[in-house]
Amino acid sequence: MADSILIAGDFNIHMENTNDPLQKAFSAIIDSVGFLQHVSGPTHCHNHTLDLVLSKGINVIDLTIFPQNPGLSDHNLITFSNKTSDTFAPQVGIFKTCCINSTTNKFIDALPGSFGLLNDGRATSSIHNQIEDLNDILRKTLDAVAPLKTKPIRNKKLAPWYTDTTRTLKQASRKLERKSRSTKLEVFRLAWIDSTVLYRKSLISARSAYLSNLIDTNKNNPKFLFDTIAKLTKKQCLTNEVGLHFSCDEFMNYFDEKIINIRKEIANCTLNCLSSQKLCCTESPQSCPDLVSMATLESFLPVSLETFTKLINSSKSTNCQLDPIPTKLLKELLPVIGPSMLNIINCSLSSGSVPTSLKIAEIKPLLKKCNLDPDILKNYRPISNLPFLSKILEKSVSLQRF
Repeated sequence: MADSILIAGDFNIHMENTNDPLQKAFSAIIDSVGFLQHVSGPTHCHNHTLDLVLSKGINVIDLTIFPQNPGLSDHNLITFSNKTSDTFAPQVGIFKTCCINSTTNKFIDALPGSFGLLNDGRATSSIHNQIEDLNDILRKTLDAVAPLKTKPIRNKKLAPWYTDTTRTLKQASRKLERKSRSTKLEVFRLAWIDSTVLYRKSLISARSAYLSNLIDTNKNNPKFLFDTIAKLTKKQCLTNEVGLHFSCDEFMNYFDEKIINIRKEIANCTLNCLSSQKLCCTESPQSCPDLVSMATLESFLPVSLETFTKLINSSKSTNCQLDPIPTKLLKELLPVIGPSMLNIINCSLSSGSVPTSLKIAEIKPLLKKCNLDPDILKNYRPISNLPFLSKILEKSVSLQRF
C-alpha cells in the first residue's frame, strides 16, 4: 500500500448527517484504513457536505470552501494546498563528521595545557577517575581541533549500471509500445518486441560489465567481495529488521536472563568437576595430582611501555561509539598519551579489578542465521563492541595467562 494517498471529489454521501447509516459506514471505513477527512462545511447548494478531501500521509493545509456560484455549478469550489516530496528526486540526508586528517600536530599542541593536570594527579586518583579525566580531555581537545560538521548526503543510485545508452533504448521501446497499443498494427507490435529484447540485452550487458569492473577493482578487499557476493545471491542478513520487532528493554532482559543461565551452568559444571576430582583422590591418592599444589595465578605483573606500544600498534584500528577519539588518531598520539593509558592498565592489573567504565559495551543484536525468524528472540545473539582501552586490557591479561 502507498504511503502517501490523496483522494478528492464528489462522494454523494451526506457527511453532515451523523445519523445516516451510509455516513456511519463510510466514516468507519476511512478510519480503519487511516485516512483523514478535511472538509467540515457544506459543499452543495442545499447545504449538504458531499465533496470530500481524504488524505493519508499527506499534510493538507489552507483548505477553503468558496460560496456556490449558480451559473457554474450546484457545488462549491474547494481549494487546498498540500506538502509532498518528489519521490523520484534523490533524497538528501544529513550526517555529522569531523576531519581528522593532518590533525595530529594540532591535537598535540592543544593537549599539554590540560593533559599535565591529569599526569599530576595520577598517583592519588582512582582508576575510574583517571579514565573519566582522560576521556574528557581527549573529547574536548578533539572538539576544539576537529569539530563536528554537518554535511548533506544523497542516497546511492539503485542501478549504477543504468547508463544513457540503456535509457535511450528503454525510451524507444516504450514509444513503440504506445504506438503498437494505439494502432493495433502487427508491424509495430513486432518492432516493439525487437526493441524490448535489445533493451534487455543491453541492460544485462551493462550490469555484467559494471559488476566485473567492481570486483576486479576491489579484488584485494575480501570484505567488500563477500558483501558483494552476498548481495548478488541475496543471502545477506536483514540487519535493518533489527529493532523493528523488539524494544531495547526486551532485548536486554532476554540477554541478561541468558547470561545468568550460562553462569549457573558453568558454576554447576565446576562443582561437579571438583567433586569428581576429590572422589578420585580419595579412591586413588597416588594417581591423583595434589589439588593444593596446582599452579595458580595470584597476581598480574605490570606491563612495560614497550609491550604496551606493541599491543596497540598490532591491534586493528576499529572504533566504538564509547571511544573518546578515533583509534587511528590514538595510535598517532601514542607517544604523548601512552604513559597515561599504561598507568591505567597497570593500576587495573595490580588491583585485580576492571573499572566499571571499561565494562560498558555497545551491544547490537544480530540474527544467528539469515534464514531464521526475526520475530523470535532466541534467534538473536548479542554482538558487543568494547572501548579500545578495554580491548588492550584484555590483551594485557591474556599475555600473562601462561
